[in-house]
Amino acid sequence: MIGLLLTYLAGLAPLVGMGTYVPVVVGLGVGTAAPLVYVGMLFIALALASGVVGMARHMVRPGALYTYITAGLGRIAGLAGGLGALTTYILYAATSYMMVAIMGQPLITALHGPSLPWWVWSLIAWIGVSILTLLNIDVSTRVLGFLLCLEVIAVLLWEVRVMANGGPDGRGLNIATGPHGGESIGVAMIFAVSVLTGFEVLQVFRNETPNPERAIPRATYLSVSLVAAFYTVGAYVYLVAFGADAAVASVADPANNYIASVATYAGVVVGDIAKVLMVTSALAAQLTYQNVAARYAFAFANDRVLPSWFAAVHPRFRAPTRSAALVAGTVLILDTIVVVLQIDVLAAFVTLAALAGFLMMVLYLAVSIAVFFYFRRNPELERSTWKTKVAPAISTVGFLVIVVAATINRATMTGGDETVATWCLVVIAFMLAAYAAYALWLSTHRPKTWALVAEEATQT
Repeated sequence: MIGLLLTYLAGLAPLVGMGTYVPVVVGLGVGTAAPLVYVGMLFIALALASGVVGMARHMVRPGALYTYITAGLGRIAGLAGGLGALTTYILYAATSYMMVAIMGQPLITALHGPSLPWWVWSLIAWIGVSILTLLNIDVSTRVLGFLLCLEVIAVLLWEVRVMANGGPDGRGLNIATGPHGGESIGVAMIFAVSVLTGFEVLQVFRNETPNPERAIPRATYLSVSLVAAFYTVGAYVYLVAFGADAAVASVADPANNYIASVATYAGVVVGDIAKVLMVTSALAAQLTYQNVAARYAFAFANDRVLPSWFAAVHPRFRAPTRSAALVAGTVLILDTIVVVLQIDVLAAFVTLAALAGFLMMVLYLAVSIAVFFYFRRNPELERSTWKTKVAPAISTVGFLVIVVAATINRATMTGGDETVATWCLVVIAFMLAAYAAYALWLSTHRPKTWALVAEEATQT
């Protein structure tokens, strides 16, 4: 089970989460209530995990979100969800390059290196990561696991020192005084839940794990619980370290402010190590997102949903080179648009990360509904009322509230520009509708292709 945990946890980049996502959650208006946001995330995610675990037991090849959506809601919804997931991971990959720039410049400055535009560092990272995906050179789980341990140790050292010394306002925190702007809770929840992205893929290893009926559920629930606990405590300590008001203001330069806090409380050496680990952490996230997106693209090309030309596998490296190139090129185009339009990199990061998170919440909502209908059609497969009715209901309501709240307060996702936010959501809605229309067209005009779409998801 430890191997399963590392497989998922190694790519979560905890220092990146503490240096970007936690400050954003705090700064979005929830203030001292930020720890409660992560507690809420825990309950919603565990409910979704319960349904997914129960459903995966009866599927031939569980794992990707669209396989669950297909099994529960049909192939049109499933294919639309799958293409939506591909889009989501491409957006996450685009934001991760911005992350490297945001976090890399402090490291370069500390090493007396040049101060260059953010896109230069992003381009260097893009070249390196894209080569790894094209050549199928993957960073081993052991290496990622080792870096994960170092990141967690650095965070824990900082937390211990903060709680030992106390922050500007002492060690206590009046959570009851938050949120300062509860209307932003939906967007805050998007960033909170985003740190759990991908936990459902643990089901992929069901056929490779001894005693999967016990090991897979335990690994899934433990992974979700550990991540939620890590960020709940982390958010609390973050607020203590900065003080409530300063913590909200720290979102203006989250990575630099967090590293400065680590150096202040845990020492300069730990702070310098954290600078390096934040960059390696962001690079690991980039590699994960691009690899996942490339595999999605390859699977769709193999099923002829995308042009079959992208289904080619390199004869030497055995990598889906063309699909990887498609993903890398799309990511480069997105980041180039940000550069050409001269959009502030932090604003672009927050906006694209929020939109990617919003899309992921829509997909999780669809999965929650799919679990309910799957067991409603197949009541003989699972006797547990919790897994078949209660858990899907909780996760459905939870993700629906998040999506609706984020939609109502959409301006928060774009730094206060409601017009831009509205157009972004219109584009997302149009895109998902177009994906569904394309799926409908395939069902009537390409029956052979349609027969291949998520075929494994329809088998029990």
